[in-house]
Amino acid sequence: MDPFLVGAAAWLLQQAAGKVFDLAVNSLFGSMGFAHSTPPPNSPSAPPPLTRGGVQSLLDQYVQRLEKGIKQVATKLDEDRLALLKGALSQLKNAHRTVIKSTFLAQALNAFNTTAHLPEHGMTGKWHNAELRCVAFLGMAAAHAELNDPSQLIAENLIAAIQADSSTAEQWLGTMVVQAILQAHPFLQSQRGSPFPLSWGQLKFDSSVKQVFPTVDEDIDWGGRMAQTYEKRTRTYTLISRQKGTNRGFVGYSPKQHGLILPSFRDFAVQVEMTFPYSRASSGGILFRTELKTDNLSTRQELNLRSQEQGYYFSISNDGSYALDFYQMIWAYVGMRDDQWFEVSQSGDPNTLPGYSEEMKVTHLAQGGITVIAGTSLQLGCVVQGRNLDVYAYGQRLTQVADNLRSEGAVGIVAGSYENSFVSEVQFRNFQLWTR
Repeated sequence: MDPFLVGAAAWLLQQAAGKVFDLAVNSLFGSMGFAHSTPPPNSPSAPPPLTRGGVQSLLDQYVQRLEKGIKQVATKLDEDRLALLKGALSQLKNAHRTVIKSTFLAQALNAFNTTAHLPEHGMTGKWHNAELRCVAFLGMAAAHAELNDPSQLIAENLIAAIQADSSTAEQWLGTMVVQAILQAHPFLQSQRGSPFPLSWGQLKFDSSVKQVFPTVDEDIDWGGRMAQTYEKRTRTYTLISRQKGTNRGFVGYSPKQHGLILPSFRDFAVQVEMTFPYSRASSGGILFRTELKTDNLSTRQELNLRSQEQGYYFSISNDGSYALDFYQMIWAYVGMRDDQWFEVSQSGDPNTLPGYSEEMKVTHLAQGGITVIAGTSLQLGCVVQGRNLDVYAYGQRLTQVADNLRSEGAVGIVAGSYENSFVSEVQFRNFQLWTR
C-alpha cells in the first residue's frame, strides 16, 4: 500500500489515544446496522456495542440501490461489477448469522478487493467508480474488524476509502471523522480524483458526458483492414485493426468532414478506460502530439502524393507489456491517373497499387511489464508537459521520459501495432482530457 496511506493510518491509531479510530469504526458499524462486539486487537479503547434499530441501515440501502442498478445497466461488464459488490455487502451483513462466519467474510474480502481495484475514474453503469471503490474499502475495513485483524490493517482501509471518495466516506464514517483526517492529511483529498498533477485547469473533453470521438452508426471498413463502432447506450468506442499498422480515433475529428483537420494540444493530461475483449494478441493505447501532413504535387496527368505521420504512441499489449514509442510513417504514390488508381483506392488496399511505397520508423523510448486480463478494464493515461512525458496505468506512473521530438499535436485512441501483424480489437470508455 502507498506509504503515505500507511503513515496516515498510523496517525489515525495514535490520534487522541486512538479515539478517532474508535469513533470511525463505531460509525462504520452503525451505518451497517449491526454491533461490533469485539474490539480490534491492540485497539486503545473498544468502541461501544452497537445495536440495530428500526431504521434501515445504509448498508441495506446500498444493497437495494445496487440491485436496482444491476437491472438498468446495458453491459455484462457493468452488471458483473455491481453484482460483485452487492454480493460482498450481503455476505458481510449475513456473516454473523452462520457458523461459517470466517468463510463468508473471507469471500467478501476477495470481492471487495476486486472492486477496490476498479479504474479510479469513469463510470460503472450510473455509478462513479470512486464511490464503488470507497464502499469496497469500507467493506474491507469492516470485515477485517469482524475477523479481529490488526488495527493497522483496518485503519489503512479506512484511509483508502477516504482517499477514494471522501464525500461517500462521510456518509458511513461521519463528517467529523473524515474532516479531522483530511485536515491532518490534505493530500488524501487533493489526490483522490486523479493520479495526475494538480491545477490542470478545465476538463476539456469527457466522453461519459458528451461524445468525443466520431459517432459511427455502421461499421467503417477499409478493404477489410480496420473497423470502428460506437455503442451509444454505453458510450463504448471499439476499434479493430486487422493488419500491421493501427486504427485510430482522434479527438475532434468527424468522418463527415472533408480532410483531416485535428485540434492540436501542447501540454495536457489524458486518461481512458481500455478493455481487451478477447485473450488473443492485441495492442492498444493513446496517440499524442501526432501530426498528419500530405503534400500533393499531382498534375493533370500524374498523381504525386506524399503523406507523413509522426507522433508518440503509449501502447499496452495483452501479453503483459507496455511501451512508449516515437513513430514516423511515410507513404507515397507516384503514377498516372487512370482507372486502376481509382478502382484500387476505393477498395482501401493501396499496397496493390503500382508506384506505392511505405516506410515506417519506430524509436523505442520506454518499455516494461504490466498486468493485463482479457475482459477486465484497465485505466491508462499520459501527462505531457514540455519535454516531460509521463505514462500511467492503474493510477500509478509507469515511467517518465524526456523527449522533444514533437512539442504539440493531435490526441487519439488507437488499436494495433506498428511492428506486429495481428488482429487487435480494443474497447474504450470514459475518455477525459485536461488542457491548460
